Parts: sequence; structure tokens; C-alpha cells
Amino acid sequence: MKSWSLFVALTEFVWQNTTLVSNAVRWASIWFEMEIVNALALAEWEEQGSPLAWHERWCEGYQADAQALLSELTCLIVTQAPTQ
Repeated sequence: MKSWSLFVALTEFVWQNTTLVSNAVRWASIWFEMEIVNALALAEWEEQGSPLAWHERWCEGYQADAQALLSELTCLIVTQAPTQ
């Protein structure tokens, strides 16, 4: 979960760089959904007393959503420089 939280934090403003992202509006929308997954997981983790062994619960309840969103997000990354 910590890696996911860090990734979400680091990608928040990537949409502003149009040389990296093909669709800024879609990026921001997907990122918002990622933040929701992050917030739900964090809230549950805190409600359970912030246990050190929480990986299984993350995989069980949140990982599939996180992976699906990540897949959508990475499709928006520009992989080639525009031709002129």
C-alpha cells in the first residue's frame, strides 16, 4: 500500500506536462479514481490500527482496482516524440 500511495502522490500533476501525457483530462480523471482507492485503503488500514502485516488485505480488497487504473493511466503516457 505504501508504494501505491507514493505512486499516486508522485503522479498527481503529471497531466500538466503535455509532452508526457496524451490526454490530460483523462489522466486527471483516472488519477482521481486512484486517489479514491488510496483513500479507501488508507482509511481501512487506519481503522484496523495500522497493522504492519496488511499486504494480504491490500491484495484482497484493492490491488485489482489499482492495477486496472494503472493500466489505463499508462496508456496515456506518450512514448514517442511527435514528428514534425
